[in-house]
Amino acid sequence: MRIRTARRNEAQALHELSLRSKAAWGYDEEFMQLASPKLAVRRDWIDADRVWVAERGQSSPNQAGWVVCGLLVILPPHDCGLAEVEHLFVEPTEMKRGVGRALMQQAIAVAAGEGASGIRVLSDPNARGFYERLGFRWLEDAPSDAIPGRTLPLLVRRLRSTDGQ
Repeated sequence: MRIRTARRNEAQALHELSLRSKAAWGYDEEFMQLASPKLAVRRDWIDADRVWVAERGQSSPNQAGWVVCGLLVILPPHDCGLAEVEHLFVEPTEMKRGVGRALMQQAIAVAAGEGASGIRVLSDPNARGFYERLGFRWLEDAPSDAIPGRTLPLLVRRLRSTDGQ
């Protein structure tokens, strides 16, 4: 597996990957239609090198080369010092195979390199355990940015001490 920045011509394919990943949690069609605009991978994020993809090498008689199996959007630190994971999605067939963990390691490296004190993520409730296993802690339930009336766990992982210790 390797991780690289996304290419501009991949935006639609990455959006489709995010939809497949979200749908793997069993959400119905109405939910997915409401969520779809929020799951898009914006071209300005790609242009600013904020989108990373995980790829696995493929070698078979029918397929050769690299195939995208996950994506990450990490936004720079806000005035509160926290970077933000906007998207982290993995192909359903690749879940529980280290793709999400590798992408989160990339997020940590990017955020730390930009001087962030931590990373926050507004998580799908089904993914909360994944983030907690990687050192994130629950802060509060916050309003969904896609589905009116829904709340989601807001999680944070500290990267460095903010008090000089």
